[in-house]
Amino acid sequence: MDHKAKVDQRIRDELPDLAAKTTFLYVGFYSSNLAFFPNSRPFEVPGSGKYVFALPTKPSATIPVTGDVSVTVGVWVRQVLAAPDKTLGKYASVYTEVISFEQMAQYWGEVTGKPAVFAEITAEGYEQIWGIAGRELADQLKFGEQISDWHAHLGQLLVSKEDLGISPEEAQGFKHALEQVKAHLI
Repeated sequence: MDHKAKVDQRIRDELPDLAAKTTFLYVGFYSSNLAFFPNSRPFEVPGSGKYVFALPTKPSATIPVTGDVSVTVGVWVRQVLAAPDKTLGKYASVYTEVISFEQMAQYWGEVTGKPAVFAEITAEGYEQIWGIAGRELADQLKFGEQISDWHAHLGQLLVSKEDLGISPEEAQGFKHALEQVKAHLI
């Protein structure tokens, strides 16, 4: 994630004309990660009939989530293009809600009909399993524990979904997104 921020900063510092006509998109945690991203998929504990969603973060830690990324990014881009007077030189954050990892496990269980719990794993253990990608995700999630408002630093540069006129019906949340990929969750 640091690399993306460095690109943004370089554009702002070295290419101010480009920055003035750019809208930067921040895309939240993909709900589909729980279906298609091996290091974010809940797994069955043999013999228990229960599933564990294990990540290197506290169960109560929160994160902005995108809902159905195959829909929400397009909705945001459509609205960004429709309102350049509101968006140029700013950041539009693609997220439908901010939820805890514990809540994600609960929604996963409700959608699949299988009991699920969230379990915190150490960053070191996660890196041993998943390598450098595990370290990168662990760092991002630990940052999220310390900074619960991921957008506060943007101040007036943040364009919200409300600013863009995006309705809850167009940008449905995490549980709805899991329902869209239900066949791939187990």
